[in-house]
Amino acid sequence: MANLVLLHGLGANGRVWDTWPHTKYAPDLPGRGSAAPLSTYTFAAMAEAVEAVDHVLLEQDGRWRLALDPGTFGVGAPDMPALIAASQADVVLARGERDPMNSDAELHALHHRAVTLPGLGHNAQVEDPAAVAALLR
Repeated sequence: MANLVLLHGLGANGRVWDTWPHTKYAPDLPGRGSAAPLSTYTFAAMAEAVEAVDHVLLEQDGRWRLALDPGTFGVGAPDMPALIAASQADVVLARGERDPMNSDAELHALHHRAVTLPGLGHNAQVEDPAAVAALLR
């Protein structure tokens, strides 16, 4: 299998890919896990700042919290058609059948290679890593 970069979703970090059965690079995006926060969140700034780390929790004032800068939610919606068009890699959009965050129609409107994974929810890569890995074959 070629080099593979796996990116997590908005409210997660790179650890969601821990059960992935193949060699991968799954960094935390800025402001998540133990990746340093940014002063301003844009997709360009986040892409430039990706670095590998492996911490999910931070201790703060004697209590534990998810290592996530709340400012990361302010990044807004990406221009998915432009991102897909600019990709130099093969693109497959996938969703779990039970994912309430997006629909088959939304994915098909973005790209001709859209797959629905039966019985899975929003974090399909956690629920069934083998099903997601099979999309790369």
